[in-house]
Amino acid sequence: MKKGRLSIKLLLLQIAILFQVSAWAQNTVNADSLMHTAHDLAIAGKYKKAIAMAEDLLDRFPEYSDAYVLKARVMAWEKNYVAAINEINKYIQEDSENLDAHLALCDFYRWNEDFESSKRVAQNALEIFPENEKLLLQLTKADFVAEEYESAKESGNDLLEKYPSNKETKEILRTIEMRKWRNEIRLEHYVDGHNKPFRRRWHMSSIGYGRNTSFGMYSAKAYIGDFLHEGDALYDTDVSVQYSLEFYPKFGKYDYMYLNYAISDDEFFPKNRIGTEYYHVFKKSAVEISLGYRYMQFTPAEDPEVNVNIFTGTLAKYFRNYWVTFRPYVIDNGDDTFFRYSLSVRTFLKPEMSYVQWLVGTGTSTENPVFYTSGPPSDGLDTWRVEMQWKQRVSKLISLELEAGFVNSEFNYERRRNQVILRSAISFLF
Repeated sequence: MKKGRLSIKLLLLQIAILFQVSAWAQNTVNADSLMHTAHDLAIAGKYKKAIAMAEDLLDRFPEYSDAYVLKARVMAWEKNYVAAINEINKYIQEDSENLDAHLALCDFYRWNEDFESSKRVAQNALEIFPENEKLLLQLTKADFVAEEYESAKESGNDLLEKYPSNKETKEILRTIEMRKWRNEIRLEHYVDGHNKPFRRRWHMSSIGYGRNTSFGMYSAKAYIGDFLHEGDALYDTDVSVQYSLEFYPKFGKYDYMYLNYAISDDEFFPKNRIGTEYYHVFKKSAVEISLGYRYMQFTPAEDPEVNVNIFTGTLAKYFRNYWVTFRPYVIDNGDDTFFRYSLSVRTFLKPEMSYVQWLVGTGTSTENPVFYTSGPPSDGLDTWRVEMQWKQRVSKLISLELEAGFVNSEFNYERRRNQVILRSAISFLF
């Protein structure tokens, strides 16, 4: 009898253990499923739902640490950095040995541009996780984003000694080398042409020198332009010259300006050109706005002087790896006032300073050299254009640009023509 009772007790114990293991496994599956759903919601940009799902998960499974980190990260993705920092700090006080929580806190401080705090958190965490690769990378990232390049190089090289295959560190060090330029010599050639109502080609070449300083970028350029008709030779005798100065002063990290003055004694360029525009970046929303003005004074050989006033601006926003810009123009040529618009989408490439850009717009762009050389624009003539531009940093010292555009316009009421635009440029950086 005793053996029978013992066997029954062992059987019941095994069944109890089996139920507990099954319940634990079921809870784990349920928690993982909820976590996966919350993660997918966050990636899809449904931040409110992701936070609610993470909170529900924590109510049911308080020990599920990944949910704390996810909830805080989603808060940070919503630009609520202070709330995210407070949230993850509370969790770290309860569990100081959660590496993901420390890494998240480093990110939050860096995204909030508190670089010293980001480094401090990483250094403190390294006492718990000595020589951890991800924490060492946080030190390099903080210095890099703060533009403390020498310190970033030092910590990055130290990291690569321990972890030679760390790709992100290699990319940071490569980017630092790419940014180590102060001077630029730029050569550019532009051509556009049409065949109606006659064959005409406009060529313009330029050479410029620019310098990048802590106050902003400034440059001086000289342009030479020539209208070619059937049988004419390029840059033969009747050419036009323009001299231009540009400056992009910076006012802190989120404000800068564009200033320009150009002068010419030749009829194909404006006699005087003035350009100014103020830009402001809204950090939390990744939105940039600007308000600008252009003035052009044309002095044709036979016609009376024409003064063109242009009011413009931009509304631009980052969408992940895209930069979308809308720009309107209000143009007053003394006789008429009319409007032009353009929309551009830029995709950033690697390495830095590289991108592909697409543009659609109405009218001939007022920023395009053809605008300067063709006199004041005409109201009432329908024009639209498409352009594609590619810029590629091919080495530390060289950057290339190629652009192609197509314009379809009325040159007389109810008569249209096609116009092709081509541009190439090379910059030497040192």
